[in-house]
Amino acid sequence: MEEDKRREIVELFKSAQITSATHQKNAQLLKKIMENLPQAEFVSQLKKILTIILTVEKGNKNVERVIDFFSLFCSILKCKQVELNESIEYVDHPLFLEIILFLLECSQLINDIVRF
Repeated sequence: MEEDKRREIVELFKSAQITSATHQKNAQLLKKIMENLPQAEFVSQLKKILTIILTVEKGNKNVERVIDFFSLFCSILKCKQVELNESIEYVDHPLFLEIILFLLECSQLINDIVRF
C-alpha cells in the first residue's frame, strides 16, 4: 500500500475520534480510497485499525465515535444485486462481509449465530 494512502486512512480514523460532524464527508473519502486500492491491502489496514479499537476499554467516547464512523462507512457500501433466478435479493458488499467475519473471529464466538 502506498504510504500516503495508509496515512490518509489513519488520519480519517483519527479525525473520527474528535467529532462526528465530519463523519459523512470522511466516510465518502474512505470509500474513494477503498475504490483506488486493492481490496486485500485496504482490508489489511482496516484490520490493524479495528484491532486497536477492539483492545480499548468499553465506554471510551473516542472509540465510540470511531465505531460510529466505521458503521456509517459500512452503511454506504453498495450491495450487489443478484440475478433474478437466485433466492436472495442482494448480497452485501464483499468488504462488509470480510470485516464482519473478522469481527466475529475477534470476538471469539464459537459459532456465527448471534442472538439478540
